[in-house]
Amino acid sequence: MGARGTTDFVRETAARAKALPAPWWLLVAAIATGTNAVDFFAAAGPDPKHSLAFILSALVRVLLVFWVGYAVLRRLADVPAPMRVGMPFLRTLLFMLGSAALMALATGIGAKAGGGGPRGITAGIVAWLVMTVVGMALVRLDAWLAALAVGDRGLGPTGAWRRLAGGHGGLALASLVISLVGAVHSASTRLALLPGLEPSSLLGLALVDGIVSSVQLVLGAALAVAAWRAATDRAQPLRDSLALA
Repeated sequence: MGARGTTDFVRETAARAKALPAPWWLLVAAIATGTNAVDFFAAAGPDPKHSLAFILSALVRVLLVFWVGYAVLRRLADVPAPMRVGMPFLRTLLFMLGSAALMALATGIGAKAGGGGPRGITAGIVAWLVMTVVGMALVRLDAWLAALAVGDRGLGPTGAWRRLAGGHGGLALASLVISLVGAVHSASTRLALLPGLEPSSLLGLALVDGIVSSVQLVLGAALAVAAWRAATDRAQPLRDSLALA
């Protein structure tokens, strides 16, 4: 990996996200906002944890958001047919399931330490802090995630970790910036879970969270692509990344 300044990954991530064509942004926002609205209204029921509608809506949301995130990552990496589902999709899905399990374990421990119940403010802050720290610590593996999504079998977790050792500080800073965006998403989701909210309030929160979630998703995909290009010496000069189609 060539020498990079501490803020280079932040700048390149922002540049790649900005270069994503408008129709892709609209697709991400439509999926994020639409699934938010369905989830928030389903969660407003008397017993959402045991509601089939809520469980199904949450499952559909997870699958749709994962698929569009996978497609955006491939689009940012200039992969032909970015929406195609094949072995790269399945490998990426397995990676994300493992990551989700790790984050769930970490946030569960953090939430218990914070107290206040699963909807408590303290628990939410502690859970966000834990996810942020874990994400920053393991951010070099984002290059492996991108490699899985684009079908690059030449880069594994060991190679990604070793090749990006010199750029960990910059990657961690970019991860922190994305996590700060995610804090707004976390807060709006917890607000939507408060009992007694009017339908108009739920729709407003769904819209705000949909926009924030879209930004977080695209930035996350852009960071993974930047890390992958750096780890495989495919990195373009930052000025050129502004002109990505």
